[in-house]
Amino acid sequence: MIAMFQKECSQNIQTKPKSDIKMENAETKNSPKLEVSISADEKTLTLEYKVKNTTNKPIYLFNILWDMDKDGKAFRAKESVYSCLRDDQTLFLGKQIAKLPMIASVEFREIPYVTKLEAGKEFAEKIKIDIPVEEYSPYFLKATDAKTELKSSENVIFALQFISDVEGLKVSPTTIENAFTVSHPNLFGNVETITSKARELSVTVNRRTSDFERF
Repeated sequence: MIAMFQKECSQNIQTKPKSDIKMENAETKNSPKLEVSISADEKTLTLEYKVKNTTNKPIYLFNILWDMDKDGKAFRAKESVYSCLRDDQTLFLGKQIAKLPMIASVEFREIPYVTKLEAGKEFAEKIKIDIPVEEYSPYFLKATDAKTELKSSENVIFALQFISDVEGLKVSPTTIENAFTVSHPNLFGNVETITSKARELSVTVNRRTSDFERF
């Protein structure tokens, strides 16, 4: 039985030569503005995104993946994004709440920590990812004997989830600086997603061939 509750803390193919994608805006009505830039060379995929809160209230970005040390203290995870290569050769990169798996039971729902973004303010982050890109899901951690195959993406997209400062939202600090947890009686009903357009880019990916569910 999959547990539907939030994890708490005390709660191959050759990559093409360097390819640059200009900062692109992905905006929907009444949503924050998301700008995304992606570039890749033989060794590194660089993702840059910027969010401007164009709404009239604070929002909270689910953009801090985290883990715990042996003493139960939270720290920023080595992996900065969830990632997978879809069947249509789209490389998906996401800072969001990972969907619960269909083929496995989990003890906790993994919820990223959030960054608070006040109305009218901007937040930007630059992320570097080693190539080949490893597929990453919190529910299917890669074992040392995991089977993979080198594949190449045709497109790349980036998705970011957030929640607005709605009535009933509780925000609590964590042991990570400027990182918070959020809770709400209808958390998932209030989470929103903004996504960049799919852009053409060839990137080598270590695609898992078993025991993995993609986004």
